[in-house]
Amino acid sequence: MAEKQDIAMNQFQIVSDAPYVYVELADGSQGKIKKSNLANAMNTLIGGLFPKLFPTPFIDKVKGFIVKTKISVAQYCAIRLQCSIGFNQNHMGNENFSVNIKFWDNNFSNGDLSKENYFLSICNYVICYVDDDNTFSFYINSMRDNHSGGYLMLYAISNVAGNANQIISMKAVAAEYVVGSHAKEKKIPIS
Repeated sequence: MAEKQDIAMNQFQIVSDAPYVYVELADGSQGKIKKSNLANAMNTLIGGLFPKLFPTPFIDKVKGFIVKTKISVAQYCAIRLQCSIGFNQNHMGNENFSVNIKFWDNNFSNGDLSKENYFLSICNYVICYVDDDNTFSFYINSMRDNHSGGYLMLYAISNVAGNANQIISMKAVAAEYVVGSHAKEKKIPIS
């Protein structure tokens, strides 16, 4: 049986992508870690500064997306949701927008929108609402009923939690949000 030879690091093959990264463990031995696990660990170490990437499902009749955050209504909040929506697999490109919302004295005080590279072909409004557990959630409507092969890249921050991404989950829904279904909600049109 041939004996394994160590290769000097400066002789490693240069690649642009790989499923694993080789690392040195605390005890000096080597190990490997999945690239996605390393990215999540690094994101946590630097305070959750990266957007979360959510692939859109392979289902028809999508009316929108519910984005759940861990931002609480317990204090005055200034919230920013940044969203980059990728087209489905039949189109190239993406559309980007940011929503800024203020919540003061247990009410939404105002909200505004900024957009970049946005053509109103995927979404034309966002609703921020206070969920049953007293955290903020967003409904992002969909003007397309099929997003298979696309993605949502999301980042939500608040003045209370600093720059750490506060998004817990995202799911596609087959029913449009009913305005008035939550006592506290704010609709922001994208025009």
